Amino acid sequence: MKLKGIVNREEILELPLSLTCGREDEISFRLSDGREVSSYINNVYLVDIWKELEDMFEDEEYKRKALKYVTIEEFEKMKEDTWEVLEKVCPKGKSYMYIDYEVTEDLQLDFYSSSFLDSKPKVRDESSTIFFRNKPEMTVGKHGLKLRGAIIQEHFEPDTISLEGELFACIERIEMKPVKLY
Repeated sequence: MKLKGIVNREEILELPLSLTCGREDEISFRLSDGREVSSYINNVYLVDIWKELEDMFEDEEYKRKALKYVTIEEFEKMKEDTWEVLEKVCPKGKSYMYIDYEVTEDLQLDFYSSSFLDSKPKVRDESSTIFFRNKPEMTVGKHGLKLRGAIIQEHFEPDTISLEGELFACIERIEMKPVKLY
C-alpha cells in the first residue's frame, strides 16, 4: 500500500509581540512535540499594494507572459476586477505590513495584529477576497536559514510605524505515511 501526499499541521501559538518597521527581533517557542524553535524577524515594512499591482500590470514582460494564456480583453477585465476587489480589501492610499523572517524549523508563521484578533469577525463577500503572498527577494536570511515572508492581512495608514500583534500560529507541512491498522 503506497500512500503519498502532504498535509498541513497547524499549531496555535498566540505569542504577543510588537512589530516595528525596520526593526529586527527574535522569538523563541516550543512546539507541542517538545521541539525548541527560534524565529528571526529580519525586516518589517509597509507596502503600497496598489503601486505594486499597478507596476505589475504595466510591466511588459508580465503582460507578454499573461497574454500567452488570456486574450487582451480578458487581461483588461482581470485588471478591472483586481481594482474593484482591491478597493474593498485595501482602499487606495492604505498599505499592507510585510514581515521577512527565518525560522529554525520548516514552518510557515502566521502573524496578526492584536486589534484584528480582538475585533468581532466580519462577514466578507467571497468575491472581495484577495490573498497576497510576501516572497522576499533573497532566498537566504541573515542567519543562514531560508528567508520567508508573511503579511498582516489588513490595511494600515502609510505612516504606520509599529503595531501590537501576535505570532498566532505556525504551519508545518508533513508527508503522509501509511499506517498498518491490523
